[in-house]
Amino acid sequence: MSRGAALRRDLREVPWLRAARRVFDRRPMHCGIYVTDRCNLACRYCAEFDNARPHPTLAELERRIDLVARLGVIKVALAGGEPLLHPEIDGVVARAKRRGLTVSLSTNALLLDAAMLRRLETAGLDSLQISVDRVSPSRVTRKAFDSVRPALELLRSSTIKAHISGVICGDTLDEAGEVLRLGLDLGIPTELRLVHGDDAGVQRVPEGDRQLLLELVDRQLGLKQRGRPVHGTTAVLRHERARLRGAPSPWRCVAGYKVFFVSATGHFWPCSVVRTNRPLEEITLEDLQSWDRPKPCQEGCGIACVIQHSLLMRGPLRYVAAEVAPRLRRYWRR
Repeated sequence: MSRGAALRRDLREVPWLRAARRVFDRRPMHCGIYVTDRCNLACRYCAEFDNARPHPTLAELERRIDLVARLGVIKVALAGGEPLLHPEIDGVVARAKRRGLTVSLSTNALLLDAAMLRRLETAGLDSLQISVDRVSPSRVTRKAFDSVRPALELLRSSTIKAHISGVICGDTLDEAGEVLRLGLDLGIPTELRLVHGDDAGVQRVPEGDRQLLLELVDRQLGLKQRGRPVHGTTAVLRHERARLRGAPSPWRCVAGYKVFFVSATGHFWPCSVVRTNRPLEEITLEDLQSWDRPKPCQEGCGIACVIQHSLLMRGPLRYVAAEVAPRLRRYWRR
């Protein structure tokens, strides 16, 4: 793909002007919509699937998309379970695009073949997040680079922007650095994220491995500054580095306010960890705005979209400025 085509694709993914408006108003920006609870995997560190629960119907998901669009959301992230298991996933994407939303989808990519990719491209999907935690499958997870390489090769020439996202925890730490190298060598933006902390805000990584975690975060920052396509933003990576060092990284969580989730059963969740039984239909702007407050669980938070939007809201100009030089270097390298 040419430098110009890549730039046009990347600019299309981010609704810059509408996002700028959301930074300064009182309406939500981002919504994660669970399109199914079913999954084709059973990773040991994951509890976000239930294969006994039926898929929501397309009509139900379309209604939820309409509701979040009316609240002011400008971007939806389709999640699961495994979203590609939903038989009408392209219809879900198409409905969100008709409502003028930017649409991303998170997948383990094991079901992504040429036919599925064409369906998603035709529906107008903007971006795909491919979950890859290891190079080779293990007893803990099959979300491995070796398993999804055919899908990654397909995506290199797709109109859909793709990036690889790996979770760093005690079970994946030994191969996380190699996942980063392989993804970047393919020219696919890649990031390694810290796993969400437990109820006490502690990372599920042995204390002796904290230095290795810090080295992986520092490596990503260094590569990004040299123009390599590291997907994580500078602000988020600096936040993770400060957190690992035990240094202060002040931020105000915007989960439930600027960012919220809708479960596969249609309930409003402030984030993927903090959940309510309130139907989405009951939620008003005033309800969302009531979540604009510090939260006791934010200390160990590893929910990337929550951290990203919280840091953006805290200092939008500083957040964007930190991305300019690395992005320019990235396109210059093409």
